[in-house]
Amino acid sequence: MKKKRYVTRARDKYASVVASQRSARRGTSARKARLAALALGIGTASLVHAASADDATETDLVPLPVMRQLLAQSSARPLGASLLAAAPVTDYIAVSSNTTPGAPTHASDDLNAMAVGPTSAATGINATAVGAGAFAARSYSTAVGAGAGALGLRTTTIGTSATTGFEADGAVAIGYLARGDTAGTLALGSGATASGVQSVAMGSNATTFTDASLALGADTLVTAAGGIALGANSIGDRQNAVSVGNAGLQRQIINMAAGTSDTDGVNVAQLKGLAVAFGGGASVKPDGTVSPPTYGIGGNVYRNVGDALANLDGRVNANTVRLDNLTNVVNNISGASTGPIRYFHANSALSDAAATGREAVAIGGNARASAANSVALGADSVADRDNAVSVGSVGLERQIMNVAAGTADTDAVNLGQLNSALSQIVNEQPRTASPFVIVNGNAASEAAQANGTHAAALGANASANGAAALALGANASANGDTASAIGAQAVAKGNQTSAFGWNSVASADGAVALGAGSIADRANTVSVGSAGAERQIANVAPGTHGTDAVNLDQLNAAFNQTSQALNDLDRSTRKGIASASALQIVTPYLPGRTTLNAGVAAYRGQAALAIGVSRWSEKGTFNVNAGVASAGSNSTIVRAGIGIVIGD
Repeated sequence: MKKKRYVTRARDKYASVVASQRSARRGTSARKARLAALALGIGTASLVHAASADDATETDLVPLPVMRQLLAQSSARPLGASLLAAAPVTDYIAVSSNTTPGAPTHASDDLNAMAVGPTSAATGINATAVGAGAFAARSYSTAVGAGAGALGLRTTTIGTSATTGFEADGAVAIGYLARGDTAGTLALGSGATASGVQSVAMGSNATTFTDASLALGADTLVTAAGGIALGANSIGDRQNAVSVGNAGLQRQIINMAAGTSDTDGVNVAQLKGLAVAFGGGASVKPDGTVSPPTYGIGGNVYRNVGDALANLDGRVNANTVRLDNLTNVVNNISGASTGPIRYFHANSALSDAAATGREAVAIGGNARASAANSVALGADSVADRDNAVSVGSVGLERQIMNVAAGTADTDAVNLGQLNSALSQIVNEQPRTASPFVIVNGNAASEAAQANGTHAAALGANASANGAAALALGANASANGDTASAIGAQAVAKGNQTSAFGWNSVASADGAVALGAGSIADRANTVSVGSAGAERQIANVAPGTHGTDAVNLDQLNAAFNQTSQALNDLDRSTRKGIASASALQIVTPYLPGRTTLNAGVAAYRGQAALAIGVSRWSEKGTFNVNAGVASAGSNSTIVRAGIGIVIGD
């Protein structure tokens, strides 16, 4: 018959335990029990009361180290080794009977040192080792997992064979074979290695070899100090640089705001702006490459700014020599006799002209050109707007006579051209005379009105009363600032509103009314109809951004996905309820016996089967039970429980 082994738990200050192949109850002396036994009782001064062998006559006081040696040599050594641990045996820790052979689990005498697991060891204040072969070597270190090793001060390792170096104070290694080799490092992920001081390696097989570096992503590698590698397979091999790929794998950095400081990165939009500033057709291609500019100077073509400027610089130098010669001529003229200059005469008693603006010209008595690139012609003329020519001033206006008819878009027109254009607009010109602009109406009674600053109105009784407003169409009205009313009787009342179509109305600020009879009466909205006269918006492309409209296909796809997810959730829920119900198995009270139970349950079309096992202690005071249930697929439920009978 198989022999039974009993362990009596320590419940008072000085524990006494009897352990052997056949043990007596707590407190029975080894001699009295006449058993091949070893009796232990921990007393004061680190001494152990011990009696062994069949004929022991008294309990001897033995130093604790000697007692440990005796216990290690006894046949009950594995039991005794655990009994000498600092914490009492509890009922809430289960250890497999199939354990790794080797040195016994060991916790040093330092404050709160704790080791849990076969061959684990914890040495140092508050050191904690949990798992087979786990080793917390120094104070405040924590090693969790089979073979985990926390060797430095205040280090933490979690995962099978995760380690931190002996000098890696404050390091953290989490994951299978994760390593934090130096102080202040963090290695997170299977095979992650952080070797540089205060470096971080996050991701499967992420590696940092240098100080203050960061590797983020699977198989990332940093070999230069201060380097950062972001994304799977990225390599950081330059100091204080950020890498998002490697020589054969480059990535874009997207959604980046425009840089504002000297050391900020720039985005493509800024690069495009720079290309536009270069002129010469420079641009940024869709693939990100830059198309160089083309400059034509002196009959030659240059494809970069440097060559163009070099050529231009030579020409400027040559022109400077010519201008110097011209200056000498002018100086000679001004220093000559008081007689007039040939082909240039002025008769004025006014003060001298003044050109104070950049590249400005002033000709005439008291003429003033103060704006950049402005020209003031004639006595008392004032040119105070950039790039403008003035032939007078406020209250002293002049006509420009004998102006030829303009032929180019930027030429001035004379009165004859203006009258001809006006005659084609009013009814005096037949409506079929101009193929481009045709207006019909009574100019006397249906004149358009543009009362707002820079406003424009076109059409019978059209009115544009807001600043920069536009009214186009018979009886169209644009009353808000920068409002647009296009179409007969279209009305744009609010600021920045737009009404397109007959009788459309946009009354709220920022609103848009599209189509005849549409009404937009909510701010910053677009309306394509009105109450009782709604419209569909057809041919809508699928939305790609968060603020895009979605079409019916996208909506149906989202609905179908949601419906499928809800169906899956309902099915999983019903399976889970059926499985949980099947686990509600009645456990018989049979001391010293093991029972096997089964149960079935069904819930809303889902059936589940459960199997449970229960074991009562010999005295019927303690029960261990477990069970598993499944309704198929991923609905398996596993449970385990314990029961203790309290009282008689």
